[in-house]
Amino acid sequence: MRMADAFVNVRAIAPTRALEEAESQNTAPQTNSQGVFVDPKTLVSFPIATAVASTISQVLVGLSGEKSPLIGLVVALAIGGLIFAITMSDANARPTTRMGWAVASSIALINSLLLYAAMVGIGQLKGTQS
Repeated sequence: MRMADAFVNVRAIAPTRALEEAESQNTAPQTNSQGVFVDPKTLVSFPIATAVASTISQVLVGLSGEKSPLIGLVVALAIGGLIFAITMSDANARPTTRMGWAVASSIALINSLLLYAAMVGIGQLKGTQS
């Protein structure tokens, strides 16, 4: 199992004719991959990433003695970047157009910011409460 397999959804494309041809040639049907961190469905939740980011942030705060909210933001962006890089290492999950890259990158950034918000508690962010 490759590292990218944990972050990529693979859906089989199996039209009847293509499936019959693949079976007759003893080959696997064609698949279409989508990176889970750049899929709009991931905007809903990702509790494991939140727990990992919180743990890493708390360790860094404990080691450094700094209580800056930037530590959590940097950790969330780093984890988001790592997941994005792992996802894009799968050739089938990579966007093929500039617009696809822009959308995938934007969704990854939004997910990273949501990871940060979930990690620190949305109500704890300065300026969000009246």
